[in-house]
Amino acid sequence: MLLNPSPSTALRYGLIGLALIAGTTSVEIVLHGVDVEQWGSVSSSALVLVAAWSAVLLLHRYQADRHKEWLLFSIGAFGYAAGQLMWTAQVALLDSTSWPSFADSGFVLWQVMTISAMFIHTRTFERTTRIIFLVDSAVLAVALSFVIWETVIRTGVGDPGQFSLPK
Repeated sequence: MLLNPSPSTALRYGLIGLALIAGTTSVEIVLHGVDVEQWGSVSSSALVLVAAWSAVLLLHRYQADRHKEWLLFSIGAFGYAAGQLMWTAQVALLDSTSWPSFADSGFVLWQVMTISAMFIHTRTFERTTRIIFLVDSAVLAVALSFVIWETVIRTGVGDPGQFSLPK
């Protein structure tokens, strides 16, 4: 498989990703029009395929480099693909969007494997550099979460007080 880390490879796979986004959006528009609330079947399937394809590419990268972080990223991406597949089936077959669900185990696996891979990858740097990476990452994560909450999630959720965790 052609997976040489280079700018041309990154550009090629980036363009494939953009084409997938454009294609998925086009299919959703053809099927459901511009009513975004009806979208989901094609997009969910595409998310499974993207995560699975990423996992395969990461596994090939691990086989070429033998760095543990690539294996952990691959396992996490396979977990994300499995979680997305379970979520899609749960919504399509059971018409259930309950949270937490069994599908969340795949999404949690992605998080655990990614954080583990980052710790392994950054351990070669000196301690102060690792702390700088950690602080930068935390600031970026908080800022991104705030922006996403304000622009996307709050309008979709409405009043957060209407939801409660299962007892």
